Amino acid sequence: MKYILLIFVIVAAAIISSPQVKAATNWEYPPAVKYICNVNYYVSTTAGNDSNNGNTEAAAWKTISHAESALSQATQPGTCINVAPGSYKENVFLYAGGSANTPTGYAVLRCTKAAYVYLHALTAGTQGDKPTCLINGPGGQYVSGIVSFQASYEIIDGFDITTTDTTGQEAGIEGGFQTPNSSTGICPSAAGFCHHLAVFNSRVHDVGGAGIQMAWGAAWYIQGNEVFNTVSRQVNQTSGITLCCTSGQTYSGGLENTFGKQNGVNIQNLVTNNVSHNNVIGPLVTGGHTDGEGIIVDTLGQTQSTCLNQNKTGTLLYGNVTYGNGGQGVSVFFSSYVAVYNNTSYNNFLDQLNPATARSEFSNLCGHDNTFANNVGVGVVVGSLAPFNSDIGAISGTAGRPGTEPNVLWVNNVFNTNVATPRICTSSTSVVCAYNGDVIAATVNKYALDPIFANPTANPPNLRPGNGSPLWANSSTASTASGLGGPRLTTPDIGAY
Repeated sequence: MKYILLIFVIVAAAIISSPQVKAATNWEYPPAVKYICNVNYYVSTTAGNDSNNGNTEAAAWKTISHAESALSQATQPGTCINVAPGSYKENVFLYAGGSANTPTGYAVLRCTKAAYVYLHALTAGTQGDKPTCLINGPGGQYVSGIVSFQASYEIIDGFDITTTDTTGQEAGIEGGFQTPNSSTGICPSAAGFCHHLAVFNSRVHDVGGAGIQMAWGAAWYIQGNEVFNTVSRQVNQTSGITLCCTSGQTYSGGLENTFGKQNGVNIQNLVTNNVSHNNVIGPLVTGGHTDGEGIIVDTLGQTQSTCLNQNKTGTLLYGNVTYGNGGQGVSVFFSSYVAVYNNTSYNNFLDQLNPATARSEFSNLCGHDNTFANNVGVGVVVGSLAPFNSDIGAISGTAGRPGTEPNVLWVNNVFNTNVATPRICTSSTSVVCAYNGDVIAATVNKYALDPIFANPTANPPNLRPGNGSPLWANSSTASTASGLGGPRLTTPDIGAY
């Protein structure tokens, strides 16, 4: 698969000239698992009855919760629960798990009408489709989610997940903090937390807690989703899309080793082709705010006491769009072996109750062997946070400090600080600085350069390069197709599409 080549990064010079980082369309990262359904069960809120056997559409169950409970006493590899369009007012605990990272090894909860959420999110609904299967949580949850993974090797595909509860703090989709189901033997606590969890083609929105949150496992695939209007009430201060708190778990066999490597470490977590926007911690959460990021990779494989860790689980963030969030657009925090490629982050860090002074779009803080390549970051351009903060930028944290954060590369990125005087280091080699003074070579990245988006004030913003955009293509043949499926307005290989 050609996309594997994107993430073998050795040195900056090699990246600029090597065909290994050739431009890629967003179609090069399809869902990680092309699952196969060997056994099918059916759910219909309008035509079903929980006294049925669920074996056919005519004998469908009525609730998703009943279907999961009915199948929870053993692993269910190759089993799909097919949910008909409609509104399901329930909290869903995914008890039916699989057994292997193969197309027939997963248990799948899927909507029977396919959706293309990424396309829908980028075009304000003029292209693509949003899900027609709505899971509307009744509220009352605190730590767990409206949908909570309770076993390993599980997929949820094509749902709209929200709640009408205006006081709760539950997440939209939770994959870790809720104690795994220990009564069925599928994912007992003694074996560690659940792993191999996938969220495809779903919308998660208007919940008080995190949008999609994974923790304490690994092998997470978050692909093709839209997450918005989340985190407003969670006192633990979460983010739109979160990967958090592993101790360096790794897995082998099946599909695990097919996603490439980051600095020699197998990539097992994928966050690709998502749109995460307008996730802001609300004013009712007292004290100084943290988080509210569009996407955060948080404390993977280490504690927050050192910048060096032993994590051997790689993570790829590719083709994501983040905008309008309270915190950073894309944050790598106390995490290593993270590849951040071809993302567009725009107009984030809007939460004025967050006291941070380095209000950036992309951040690396206390992580090593991380690569940021082919990204576009544009600081706050709508409104003004001055005098609250006058140093709005595109990069913060560290560029990689020798001895504590080795092998951190920023390569072939376009950044626009939107400040009158960009923070420039004094150097005969003409370098520019991240917020804290670490240097990033200006000859490799374009700093303080406006990418000229096609329509940045639209709803949603059109962040494709517009006419006159100075985005450039230095790394071999540029792509001529956009993530929207049509031709690009120009031919850059920078950004999400």
